[in-house]
Amino acid sequence: KSSGSFRRMLRGFAISAVVSYAAAFASGAPSTLRGSGVIFQRNMALGSAFVRPISFGNDPLLRRRSASPISALRLSGGNSAPSGIEVKSKVAVAGGTLYRFTHESTVTNTPMTAAVFIPPGVEYSPEIPALYWLSGLTCTDENFAQKAGAFQHAARERIALVLPDTSPRGAGVEGEDDDWDFGSGAGFYIDATTAPWSTNYNMYSYVTKELPALVEKEFKISPTLRSISGHSMGGHGALTIAFKDGGESWVSTSAFAPICNPTKVPWGEKAFSNYLGSVDAGQEHDASELLAS
Repeated sequence: KSSGSFRRMLRGFAISAVVSYAAAFASGAPSTLRGSGVIFQRNMALGSAFVRPISFGNDPLLRRRSASPISALRLSGGNSAPSGIEVKSKVAVAGGTLYRFTHESTVTNTPMTAAVFIPPGVEYSPEIPALYWLSGLTCTDENFAQKAGAFQHAARERIALVLPDTSPRGAGVEGEDDDWDFGSGAGFYIDATTAPWSTNYNMYSYVTKELPALVEKEFKISPTLRSISGHSMGGHGALTIAFKDGGESWVSTSAFAPICNPTKVPWGEKAFSNYLGSVDAGQEHDASELLAS
């Protein structure tokens, strides 16, 4: 029952937490894949695309107490094992804390920067539900944090926000900083298969495996009570990541102004040709093609 309450809340919050950011790009409630925004729920009985988030209220799982408080940031405890992250900044916002950190990635073979918002009131919770937000072309982990206005919603619903970067940085690949729509800031949330990109540009594995494992360990982020969303290239990433695993890893999936048929547009053609060797290879990372199959 408790898990069901979290899941219902996450389905609603996956939409409301990003509404401020999406307002500049979407008008009206989206309903189709090719619209300005799209929403997909595993439980289609949820109904309309924009819904009022369900509050945690008196959910017993959130109120459950352990023998002693659990620090949201596990590296802060005096008896903690050495942490795999280096905190760059810690900002108090909406009653919670936004941690921005770096870590050495074995997936991208570069240092990676990401951010996690921890809401207030979760010190005794064994795990924290989360929304993973994937940003668009040219963005970093900071765009959503600075522009979305989502923290007050996250704080109210006691939900964490996980904000990865959009690509590796400083990998040293020739040409990675030449264009705004390819290379740095444009990882397209896929794993490159062609040289020289395949050594570093593996954002699919980073977002679906390495980063979740890291934040689950360091910040108590739930491995099961989680949603994924994004805008533009990030909307493409959110949709394809969820579709490729049948939605099993995510309570809800949503997207705003996504690149929803990238094999048919110049951005996708350029990315897939260089990262994967051909546009046809990109069909496995095309939301429209995944739905059609």
